[in-house]
Amino acid sequence: MFNLSRVHHLNGERTQKNKTPELNPQKMANLFSYDAELGCKQRSLSVQMVDGKMFIETKVAPQAGNTILDLGCGTGELSAYLAELVRPEGKVVAVDPDKERLLLAQRSYGDVKNLSFVEGNASNFPGIESESYYNIFCNYVIHWIPDKQEVFKNMFKRVEGK
Repeated sequence: MFNLSRVHHLNGERTQKNKTPELNPQKMANLFSYDAELGCKQRSLSVQMVDGKMFIETKVAPQAGNTILDLGCGTGELSAYLAELVRPEGKVVAVDPDKERLLLAQRSYGDVKNLSFVEGNASNFPGIESESYYNIFCNYVIHWIPDKQEVFKNMFKRVEGK
């Protein structure tokens, strides 16, 4: 038997009770007129960032020296935060299937020495067959993956000390 408590997943949506979003054509046009990088980062920094940091601090609680896989890292904000928490003696491997998001992440956090960004997904991520990670972190990701059983199987195989 292995400890599943170190495979962390944060997934959810926040909506106002009984409130339908307003569909205003001008607001929609303004939303799509943002610079792609700015718009992508602004969306990431909202609920996902705030909730993600709180979840990391209270549930994941990474320690100096930990090796963490951030599966579905997006633009890398939480990956960089994890790298800060594991200190230089730890490392974070941040994986995302979206090349554009990875490019944004690399531009923003490419100078963080204990953080690497790689293209991959739940079926094919770094070390899927060989490496182990102290923590595996997924933030607002699992709901996008069709074969959830496969992703959990792959993650559980790679958790240290199982």
